[in-house]
Amino acid sequence: LDRLARDPYIRQTLEREFNNRGAKIEYVLGDYDETPEGEVRKDLDATFAKWENAKRVERSKRGKRRKAHSGKWVHGMSPYGYCVDREAEDGLAIIESQAEVIRKIFHWYTEEDFSIKEIKRALVVEGAVQKKGGTTWAPSTINHILDNTIYAGYCHFNKSSRVGTRDVFKDKKEWIRIEVEPIIDVSTFEKALLRKKENRMSRRTQPKYEYLLNRRVLCSECRKTYAAETRWSGIRRGSTGKKYKSQFYRHRMANGHCMNAQVNCRVLDKIVWDKVQSILLNPAALVEGYEQTVEEHKKTVEKRLLQIDVLERNLLKLEEKRHNLTSVYLDPDIQLSKSEYIKQRDQFDEEEQTINKRIEILREELAVVPEPAQLEVLKKFSDEIADELLGDQELSLAKKKRILKLMNIKVFYHPDGRILLDGWLNVPEEHVAIDHGMSVPGKPRVVSTSTSTTTPSRPTTAQE
Repeated sequence: LDRLARDPYIRQTLEREFNNRGAKIEYVLGDYDETPEGEVRKDLDATFAKWENAKRVERSKRGKRRKAHSGKWVHGMSPYGYCVDREAEDGLAIIESQAEVIRKIFHWYTEEDFSIKEIKRALVVEGAVQKKGGTTWAPSTINHILDNTIYAGYCHFNKSSRVGTRDVFKDKKEWIRIEVEPIIDVSTFEKALLRKKENRMSRRTQPKYEYLLNRRVLCSECRKTYAAETRWSGIRRGSTGKKYKSQFYRHRMANGHCMNAQVNCRVLDKIVWDKVQSILLNPAALVEGYEQTVEEHKKTVEKRLLQIDVLERNLLKLEEKRHNLTSVYLDPDIQLSKSEYIKQRDQFDEEEQTINKRIEILREELAVVPEPAQLEVLKKFSDEIADELLGDQELSLAKKKRILKLMNIKVFYHPDGRILLDGWLNVPEEHVAIDHGMSVPGKPRVVSTSTSTTTPSRPTTAQE
């Protein structure tokens, strides 16, 4: 009877509908008479079936929680890149051919700045095989891979519960963390999350026109990126009838930025590229800056990882304290009052929230620390560029953008019009003042330039 419905009301509704349409329901198990007694037996059997199903679900959840607490995979089908291995400590084993695809996806997204669609096309070209054997990749599949923490070495069980037709997230205190063998390092995963977060905040597509410093001009106050924008001037009476294009990097309060400001692309691009060009023509400065970059990068990463490790150990101690507090409260000999129990528990919760927020900030800082380019690649590329520069050849925009990426150039724009040039590879501090009293609309004039050649600049984090 419970194969039709476990709820007595649903069963009665279905039977009534079938009967109204001239059909009769017969059950294989259970000889139910068409009498009031038969109806009562149906209701009783359906009620017990409903109760038994609820107990079965509860037993299943309890068993899964116990398995999750022991550090075993309990989510059913294994994710792409893994297979179920009952002999493994975490219950999963890495499939190396699929793991290599995962590494490529994260590398393309974090290091090569591929979009989701570009990653999809690259996977199709390489003939990467999905978990079920197909070679056609959906953008949602790639997006889910970039979001999945399991590739960084951990996942959570008991995160949500079903309420009607929706999954509702539970409090993080109820989540059960499961450690697995990672395919990528945590910093790479955090870089992917940070880029996705920035994309959501900007809510804009790739610009229609090419810009040298797209996503490299930042506000010195709020650290948000200036948007690249193109304007076409209207056709005026008596003119030649042509439209003129003006390109800007623009900050807008309407988009959640701290102020309204804009700077002309042609002026700013020339200032930045002239400085980069002078560095490229000095190979000794490149090598010196690279060595300093590597050393600074190691120190920064080690410091952030050590801080995260200490904070995660503090979280484990807090969880143990919370467990001990509950044991004390339940012990009748100690007689801890309910108000005192709640007060101490709330203190633990506040400490946990503070630690989790600090861990999130540190991981974001770790994600924005870029990996220095390989010295051999950099020297070879800079030699090629130097030959072209000395030969008075005009470099293509694509080559210029690749150079800026290798050197991790960032341009910080101040409210008073000053510009700070920052990045890897011994880039000295560059301060440029731009006059916004424009004689021609959209064409600011460079007023003064001052250069400091003391110590090389270092990467600037969002926290600083």
